[in-house]
Amino acid sequence: MATSRDGDQPNPAEDEKSPSGSESRQRAVVGGIWMAIAQFVPLFGTALLSITIGRILGPELLGLQSFISYVDALLSALVLQVVTVMSIRLLSESIGAKDESAFAHLARVTFVANMAAGAISALVLTGIGLASDNPIPWLVVSLSSLINGVGWGYGSILVATRGWRSVSSRRLVTQSLAMVLGVVAILAGFGITGVFAANAVGALLVLVWLRRTLGPLKWGAVRPLPHRLARVWGQLLVMELLLQVVQRRMEFLFLQAYSTEVQLAMYSIGFMVVSTAAILPMSLVEAGLPGVSESLGAGTIERTSKMLGSALRIVSVASLPLTAGVVCLGPVLVLVLYGGDYQLAADLVPLMGLSLILVTSGNLCATFWIGADRLRLPIIGASIGAVVDLSLAWLLVADHGAWGAAIANLAGQTTMAVIMLALTWRTAGRFPVKAGRWLGVLLYSAVVAAIVLAVIGAIGTGSGPAALLALLAGGVVFVILMLGLGSTAGFVHGDDAAWLHEALPGKLRRWAWLFTGRRSRQLR
Repeated sequence: MATSRDGDQPNPAEDEKSPSGSESRQRAVVGGIWMAIAQFVPLFGTALLSITIGRILGPELLGLQSFISYVDALLSALVLQVVTVMSIRLLSESIGAKDESAFAHLARVTFVANMAAGAISALVLTGIGLASDNPIPWLVVSLSSLINGVGWGYGSILVATRGWRSVSSRRLVTQSLAMVLGVVAILAGFGITGVFAANAVGALLVLVWLRRTLGPLKWGAVRPLPHRLARVWGQLLVMELLLQVVQRRMEFLFLQAYSTEVQLAMYSIGFMVVSTAAILPMSLVEAGLPGVSESLGAGTIERTSKMLGSALRIVSVASLPLTAGVVCLGPVLVLVLYGGDYQLAADLVPLMGLSLILVTSGNLCATFWIGADRLRLPIIGASIGAVVDLSLAWLLVADHGAWGAAIANLAGQTTMAVIMLALTWRTAGRFPVKAGRWLGVLLYSAVVAAIVLAVIGAIGTGSGPAALLALLAGGVVFVILMLGLGSTAGFVHGDDAAWLHEALPGKLRRWAWLFTGRRSRQLR
């Protein structure tokens, strides 16, 4: 897509043709990697802050900080994220259709809508804060939410025109700074309010940076909103509401109402560990949305749908060693970071980590159908998963605390993923699933996890140094055994290996054989 050197807004009409399938996949992979890095930093920062709060301020304040952060994230997802996803999807579709007039108009709508979404979220947070016993943290969070809304007004346009890298690389820097400032604030005695103030500073910096990166804007003329806008917004809102139940931390509300802040803190740690492990695969999935929508606008969605089978097989196989790593190494990691007082959080990680087996594949299906303007399918899957999650949370959390919340979340996510895979297999042409290879990798991953657990058990985790040694030794054994299979027989081969090599940019392609095996080296 053509972009002027002085930063002027790209002109979709100047594109000679839509990107090829290989180029589109490479752009999604690069964008997904940057997106993962940008998401990992705040999650790493959250973990660091969580450890600092947990060790200095104690589990109760950790639970309070987690709850305020959850409410902020919930509002952001329901109000701001829905508008952002809608904006990226429609802008990308107009680029694929080479409709310059529609793009310019949607750019104006995007900015206004995101700014309004940030203001609404800020007002709600302010109201909650004024009704609480400790309003100051809530008020600071509301300011951060308002700034984020304006920032994503610019960010949505950048993602659609230049990919996720342009936004994620800048958010990476500002979020790193916010993380450092948050830790300093706690050590200086400002408590959790200082953490939220640091986030507001980071949001303001990235807002200024994104505006300067975007350069002079050419807004479209004021005219009636597209008729599809309300439909797309409504569907995405319903979808996000359901995802908040199935894949996010809706169990926090049940724990806040029926359990204790200590139980909430334990669940939040387990959730954070699993979420961190899922960052890269989930980011790669989400980064493909603009490409799918662009192919829809260009009239090449059928070509894109034919590539879905390979993508799903690769993602489903790659999820198995990831799950095994979380199950065997996650608990000891929690003990190393938080200490023995957080044994319950460590015990929750293996159960919660089982969701990784299918959730990435299910999300890939959902992302494809969202980009292809067929949200009915992911809404069906998420609706059934939400019913399962809420029902189990209502039945289990009051008596079983964090364990009940973990069971409810696992059941809801797995249910949605299974339904999404079944619906996609039927709707997108019944592509081959190659169950034998998947089952083989599943068995191998289980054996590796058992070996690593035996190593950790032999060393013991009774003290901090012992837990650290067990983590390092177990990690080395895990990496050696997984790379042993990946670099010899390969986790995938044949057409799927070739598909993956085409999707990877040059610098990563040279290392693909560690996942696809020796026989795929000639594909370089």
